[in-house]
Amino acid sequence: PSMGASSARRRGGAGRVCVPRCAGATPPPQTSAVQVPARRKCSPLLDSALLPGGSELAVHEWKAVPDIWRTAAEKYADLVALVDPYHDPPSKLTYKQLEQQILDFSHGLRAIGVAPDEKLALFADNSCRWLVADQGIMATGAINVVRGTKSSDEELFQIYSHSESIALVVDSPQFFNRLAESFISRINARFIVLLWGDKSSLNSKAVMDIPVYDYNDITELGRENRNALCYSSELFEQGQQGVFEAIGPEDVATLIYTSGTGGTPKGVMLTHRNLLHQINNLWDIVPAVPGDRFLSMLPPWHAYERSTEYFIFTHGIQQVYTTVKHLKADLQHHQPHYIISVPLVYETLYSSIQRQISASPPARKTVALALIKISLLFMEAKKIYESYQTVLSSHHSFSTCSIIYGQESSLLFCGLCIIWQRC
Repeated sequence: PSMGASSARRRGGAGRVCVPRCAGATPPPQTSAVQVPARRKCSPLLDSALLPGGSELAVHEWKAVPDIWRTAAEKYADLVALVDPYHDPPSKLTYKQLEQQILDFSHGLRAIGVAPDEKLALFADNSCRWLVADQGIMATGAINVVRGTKSSDEELFQIYSHSESIALVVDSPQFFNRLAESFISRINARFIVLLWGDKSSLNSKAVMDIPVYDYNDITELGRENRNALCYSSELFEQGQQGVFEAIGPEDVATLIYTSGTGGTPKGVMLTHRNLLHQINNLWDIVPAVPGDRFLSMLPPWHAYERSTEYFIFTHGIQQVYTTVKHLKADLQHHQPHYIISVPLVYETLYSSIQRQISASPPARKTVALALIKISLLFMEAKKIYESYQTVLSSHHSFSTCSIIYGQESSLLFCGLCIIWQRC
């Protein structure tokens, strides 16, 4: 199917806002000329200043997934959006800071020549920089091809080649060096972006003829490029900003490959409209409110985790990144309102709690088991009540059903943790 652009429809009328162009920008430094793709696209609300006359979309009217960041930054500017404590450096970003980093990353990619509809392989694990890279790629009109570091080298090579990716965004020097001999030498990569770590730690032979940028290189180049656009009289006075087209809902946003358990992984094209449907409808299942905390531990290239992450940020939620290793401590430390996971994780934690209860003194064991029984009865009653309140339409996807199961399991598990803590 064609992955070409669909132009955004212009609308007028009350309630529309045009976000001010380049507010607070400082004059750009004198830098060497950047590469400018022949075609350029932008997210119609997030980067509205780049479109002719700005955007006439309402602040809550999204045509592309990255549009959500302008709305979130306007509504929740100084609230903490995410906490990533286990990477170096540890990160804590407000909604406004997160929006700016996504804009910087997307403009940095444009500056090194990324064009709309090109595919970039994003092979990395869950982190705040994964999110920025993911959304930065989408905001250029390019398509990200996602996978984690636990996949085999051969599987990653097959995905990179089949998707016709033109560049590689990787997690860390350690992961890159693992790929150096079996993977890098077999692909055509226009450039490589390193999300975490130092470029000097990379296998120098593997990158001899390939430009390498780290995360800060891309975001700093993006800031310079944004300022250059703001202060370019050629662009704005002569109306040449029209070279930017708006990303449309039917444009492909990402390629997600199946797990490969049934054979060779198969690529699935998801459009911006596909992902926005999840974002717009998940609140009926997870009624999150600003200030709630989520623990994030699933691979972000899973459609379930990914669409849920996008959704929670539209409601002013604080996301805390964790791992299986740190999950127990983070549950106690951060006291999350929600945890998005899969049944196996809950079952493992539940079994661990049951073992501790079995080894407890009789009185404590009796109280704990009684409270667990009450919790189970409550959840069963809640399910029956909600079945009369909510009718799931036939078009709800599997991930929506997973969220129902995940929410109930999460509530039950959090109830168990509280019970055990009280005992």
